[in-house]
Amino acid sequence: MSDTQRPSVLCVVAADERRASLVDAFDESISVETMASVDDAVAMLETSVGIHCVLLGDDVRDGDLVEAIEQFDGLILDPPVVAVAEDRVDVAAAALDAGAVDVVDDGSAVARRLAVGRAVRAAERWIRETESRSMSKVRTLFENTSDGIVEAKLSGETAIIQQANHAFASMFGAEPGTLVGQDLDEVVLPPSRRTEGRDINRRVANGERVETEVRRFAADEVRTFLLRSVAVTRGSDRAYFVYTDVTERRERERELQRQNERLDEFAGIVSHDLRNPLTVARGHHELLDDEYDHPSLDELGWALDRMESLIADVLQLARTGKTVDDPQPASLKHVVREAWSYCDTASASLTVVEHDGALLADPERLSALFENLYRNSVAHVGDDVAVTVERAARGFAVADDGPGLPVTDASRAFEQGFTTAENGTGFGLAIVEDIAEAHGWTVRVDPTHDGARFVFEGVEWVDADRLDPGEQSGDAAVDEDAGV
Repeated sequence: MSDTQRPSVLCVVAADERRASLVDAFDESISVETMASVDDAVAMLETSVGIHCVLLGDDVRDGDLVEAIEQFDGLILDPPVVAVAEDRVDVAAAALDAGAVDVVDDGSAVARRLAVGRAVRAAERWIRETESRSMSKVRTLFENTSDGIVEAKLSGETAIIQQANHAFASMFGAEPGTLVGQDLDEVVLPPSRRTEGRDINRRVANGERVETEVRRFAADEVRTFLLRSVAVTRGSDRAYFVYTDVTERRERERELQRQNERLDEFAGIVSHDLRNPLTVARGHHELLDDEYDHPSLDELGWALDRMESLIADVLQLARTGKTVDDPQPASLKHVVREAWSYCDTASASLTVVEHDGALLADPERLSALFENLYRNSVAHVGDDVAVTVERAARGFAVADDGPGLPVTDASRAFEQGFTTAENGTGFGLAIVEDIAEAHGWTVRVDPTHDGARFVFEGVEWVDADRLDPGEQSGDAAVDEDAGV
């Protein structure tokens, strides 16, 4: 049993005088809570972690001791129940069968002292067994985790290694047994940087739970670790130091940041350095078109329109390819229908198959994904295309009733610049793939579908109650499986 954890007993007795006499029999070192109702006691134990035993009188639950004992069965912490009964001999067998660990009477001062003594011993035994199970779990984690873990004894600014797991020893090039007794900072830090380690040790020794990112020389190179401290027990002079290698994760984040910066720079070039001279060229074309009637002007107008479309698509491609850092809960049905309203879909129809939940995404870029898919369907099938959006096994799918993609073209569908539409730019599906990848999703063409069907996987779904009220109410007004 922990030195800092004293037994706590919940005394559940209906009669006030009887309950008070039992409480008086407890030593002052024992923490005692009291209640008169079994229902109230059970409700408390469903949320409390500070009770180690229940001392239960036979006057609760209308005198039905067995029913009262059974009411405590199934609680997560499952504290032991010691029953006090006037007719102990008559009810003991049934009470023990119902789950009580002991049955005693409380008809005298001596009997009451015996009863509370049994309750305290049951509480102490429960604490020891619980701590033993907890330490067993810690030991299993200690030996099998890929994180480096050290148990150290703290003395002022010094942390002396008591034990280290194989992962830690491997990280820092040592055998686990050779680390015991060494100064932790001398193992993980060069002399010039040991002040940093001493500062962390002092904070942990003062009871602070430290979680910080540190740089350590490991595996013949400087690597980045997330360092967390966890006290072995509250108030103890020992603590665990857990090292999680996050080098690759941080490098990926830095690379994504560099990529996003390059995309921002590229978007600026497209938006200003290309679009501005295009605007000048379009103005001169309009002046010439007003003054002259020449077939080359029609070709020039078409070329300028084409450049405008390409610039718009390339700009969208640059902006949508940035990694989604802070996805928000979004109603798929809400975004699907909103995106539909942004497109010139003529007589085309949309069907949204009903489903529960919301997905984590950037709503604006998710809308752009659907807009590009809708335009792709209209461009390849025609104004009367029927589009269906539905939830799939690991995400969602968007399908149309057109002729589908030729098998030879399916693998090239997401290539930038590839298109089978007469006036297509070839960027629509590339934008769709970039948006999916920015969310951490994958997208593929379903070869078994008669029309074109795009399946998105790796999507994270959450409960619909995390949606904004406006998005929830907007969805409620839409019929299931309704075409638009």
